[in-house]
Amino acid sequence: MAVWGILYCLSCTATHDNAWYQPIAFPPFPDTISTYLKELSVVIDPGHGGAFTGAVGRSGLKEKDINLKVAQLLKVKLDRVGAKTYLTRDKDIDFLPQPGMHPREDLLRRTIMCDSLDPDLFISIHHNADEKGDRQLNIAKIFYKLDDTGPSFDAALSLTHSFSKYLGLGTGRLMEGNYFVLRNVHTAAVLGEPSYLSNPEMERLLNTEEALDLEAEAYFRGIVEWSIKDIPRIMSLTYDSVRSLAIATIQSRIPIDTVLTFLTLDGSVLAGRLNQAMFTASIPFPLKNGMHCIEFVAANSNGNVSTRSIKRFIIDRSPASIQLFCRQPNGHEGALAVIRVSVTDSFGLPVRDSTLIQASSGTSASTSDGTATLYLPYGKKNQIKISCGKLYNSIEIGVDDSLDRPFQGFVYSNTRNPQNVTIAIGESLCTSDENSFFAISSHDSVLYALVHADGYMDTTSILRKDIINHLSLHPYENGVLHGKRIVIDPEFGGVEPGGLTRTGIRASDITREIANRLKVLLKQAGAEPVLTRSGDHSIYVQERIRKAEQPPADLYIQVKADSVVNKPYIGYYPNSRFGGLAADCISESMDTGSPCRIDKIVNYVLQQTQCTALSVSLIPLNSNEPLNQKTISTAAESIYRGIICFYKRLQEHGK
Repeated sequence: MAVWGILYCLSCTATHDNAWYQPIAFPPFPDTISTYLKELSVVIDPGHGGAFTGAVGRSGLKEKDINLKVAQLLKVKLDRVGAKTYLTRDKDIDFLPQPGMHPREDLLRRTIMCDSLDPDLFISIHHNADEKGDRQLNIAKIFYKLDDTGPSFDAALSLTHSFSKYLGLGTGRLMEGNYFVLRNVHTAAVLGEPSYLSNPEMERLLNTEEALDLEAEAYFRGIVEWSIKDIPRIMSLTYDSVRSLAIATIQSRIPIDTVLTFLTLDGSVLAGRLNQAMFTASIPFPLKNGMHCIEFVAANSNGNVSTRSIKRFIIDRSPASIQLFCRQPNGHEGALAVIRVSVTDSFGLPVRDSTLIQASSGTSASTSDGTATLYLPYGKKNQIKISCGKLYNSIEIGVDDSLDRPFQGFVYSNTRNPQNVTIAIGESLCTSDENSFFAISSHDSVLYALVHADGYMDTTSILRKDIINHLSLHPYENGVLHGKRIVIDPEFGGVEPGGLTRTGIRASDITREIANRLKVLLKQAGAEPVLTRSGDHSIYVQERIRKAEQPPADLYIQVKADSVVNKPYIGYYPNSRFGGLAADCISESMDTGSPCRIDKIVNYVLQQTQCTALSVSLIPLNSNEPLNQKTISTAAESIYRGIICFYKRLQEHGK
């Protein structure tokens, strides 16, 4: 028996010329619908709840309440056709272990619940609101998991079609979303915002059972549209080390599209063969030692794509050869012989990283890309045995005091091992190795050296020839920025110049100059700054987000030059972790004599980044103040000092 129905909702009043949520007749589904739906499992997540109200309409309607009602109605509709459905909440609760904790703790527990159920689809139900107070705005939005152009996109596309067809809001917006609940579940994931609660007429409609049921029906029909095209499922993905094959088994009622079905090894696509429900691909042999990753995606002839299946495995062959190299096997007594050790397996490939190397003298080191370095003191001529597991080799080193002794030593710090240390002696430069060891040849017995490394204060040291020198570097600001990945995002660029100053300077040029100078300051302090753009070129919003997410940044700074607001301001996303603290710190670091304006703003990029995220505009375009290189430098330095202040305060509070 076909499933069909006709739903009616309240018509808009005569004073509103729109077609929102009008009565509509729904076409019947095919008799085969239950065949596809009975194997579908869906986790429905009513957004907010408990302490988290979400948006509130002008008349007091709460988003958390209507999210729950729509979710419950959707569950009934899906259950009726045989789908397996689960609600993350079925009443007005949140998931905080303790009151007052950050909203992220609530979201984390929703994703854990979802993954424990291993569904085909995770759908988070929300309603929108315009933070700028636009009461007329009312459009449908569907977000799909960032970078999942497979099942998340497929499901979101079907939902967008359904919203556009049945809700009367025009063409819905289909967008990538990097929301916490989307990026942290291991299945296809979408987040829906079918309408704006901040629109008074929409709020009136959403206060009716008919409107909520219509929304649920639109969700339901979008899910059905997606599922009846069938969802390919990867039942298994294995690596056969004996035959050097990757083998995937697929479940699908619809024929598999061999063009869109592919398998990758460490990011490279491998040629494969599909035989009924089994896909096989030859793995290059021998693989290098270490971690490898196989990923497999299957698509059917209807265009639906499976959830990406991932298999990680480790190749760890035993050492078969140890090669030793010492450029100077004989040296001055008390100096260090530098011995390079290369360890390979039976195929001549480097052994796995972190393989332990030991010398008979007790010194040890770990390999990186199959090599390690040992520093052994010259003594009486003898054989030094160097082993790796049960394998060993020997090298002879000895004393020859007729040779000139080089200046040798190590550079260290109380925070971390300094990298790429430059030691300047006059016009000569020496760079330390990967273990911060250096050696300098000179006929002098004492040298004065300038020692430099990013993240540390330059220091002058006296080097002696008769000892192993140990040079201590002191980190800038106690190393609070060491290793911090900070993404700097200059607004506009390329075909988007932004506004103009009174003298015709483009906003895109101002933001780029501030960002480039800020990058230099952060790098000198030991941070790992990343620019979304360093030149004058356009960059899509999603690419800005990816820069902040792959790998995840510790801090995201959007650099603006505002043409509307004529005073400096700093914005942060309301739910940004430590966003308010970071904004306060930059404000306090301004040279204006008084803190600048701080706003909570719902900037799309800030909303999508999982790290602390700020939007900073320190040079208004319509200011009467002259714009010059000093102004640019002052803006960059203010942001830099604010970032230092921010991380110091986090450190003080043990964050």
